Amino acid sequence: MFLAKLHNRALLRMQTLSSVRKQLLSNNDLSPPTTTSNFVLEGAMSHSLQPHGSSRIVCMSDTHGKHADIPFLPHGDVLIHAGDFTKIGETDAVHDLSRYFQQQQQDSGFQEVVCIAGNHDITFHPDYYEKTWSRHIRSFDPFETREALQHCTYLEDSSARILNDKISVYGSPWTPSFFQWAFNLERGEALGKVWGRIPNDTDVLVTHGPPQGRQDVTLHSGNFGCQDLLQEIQDRVKPRLHIFGHIHEGYGVSYDGHTLYVNASNLDIGYEAINPCIVIDLPHDKTQPAMVVEPQQWIHDMEDFLFWLKQNNYRVIANAIEEAKPKELSLLSDNNPNLYSGHTYQNLCDQVGLKRRKHRPAKLELQTALCQLYAESFF
Repeated sequence: MFLAKLHNRALLRMQTLSSVRKQLLSNNDLSPPTTTSNFVLEGAMSHSLQPHGSSRIVCMSDTHGKHADIPFLPHGDVLIHAGDFTKIGETDAVHDLSRYFQQQQQDSGFQEVVCIAGNHDITFHPDYYEKTWSRHIRSFDPFETREALQHCTYLEDSSARILNDKISVYGSPWTPSFFQWAFNLERGEALGKVWGRIPNDTDVLVTHGPPQGRQDVTLHSGNFGCQDLLQEIQDRVKPRLHIFGHIHEGYGVSYDGHTLYVNASNLDIGYEAINPCIVIDLPHDKTQPAMVVEPQQWIHDMEDFLFWLKQNNYRVIANAIEEAKPKELSLLSDNNPNLYSGHTYQNLCDQVGLKRRKHRPAKLELQTALCQLYAESFF
């Protein structure tokens, strides 16, 4: 029964992709939608089929040393990390991140990896670290730590032209003052000078923090984004794509008619790696907008999900689901039709009863399973 359903879905999937390909080739309709509440934009035309004459960008941010909890990434041309790749700038975490970047280049086919620092990557801000290292349990050598970052292009108030000069990327780690962390500046003139250095020809802007009003709402402090940054983006630079993180609660995308804003924070407010990497197609024609790529979703019920878990040797979480009587569990709902969202993970944990420390192996395996499913939904 399951195999028959899977076969039918595969046929439908191929037919859908064929129609999308014809539509893209016939009218090249790359217009993005205007609003969204999560990482999937309603009406996104790219789907999983990458349009001709575009580059696929996989966005991540705020992994805080937990990049290993995101072992599977969608295939793409460029991987961009928007900072906070450590907890407190640990040298060993940076070494491990470099190995991760190298592995992902092999596994997911990235031609380029671009990375900036964030406020937690304190050893990348030596002047700050020299004054504040005693606040932290361990001390590290900032020079050694910076040298440990390999297999990527590191940007700090600087630009790079990537993919044979097709795309101009500018990266900056600064954010408005936030609990006295690294790369903090006061709002107004100080940050205005930093953002004034962004070149006018920037295609992709990468900052650690968001502009004001764009995926920047915190649980307790309202909008935390930078007004000075927003003004530079909308009045002068007008990049087609702006990638950032910093505010974990703000994960998602929005669009202002020219710039696509992506808060790519992989860790949620509880520091669990449950937000998937957002995937963007950026046309080489600079008159065309950036597009969110919508993943294909072919598992829709618990029966299919349980079968897939067993086929892929996710035995711990599969056994936990079976013990919880899977026929009484719901994988998706009208309020949460998206298999890959953090809501699905939290919902399953609640239904299966994965709340105690002893359940951590099952929770981690569920994270990995959803991560793999998401990565495989792009082709």
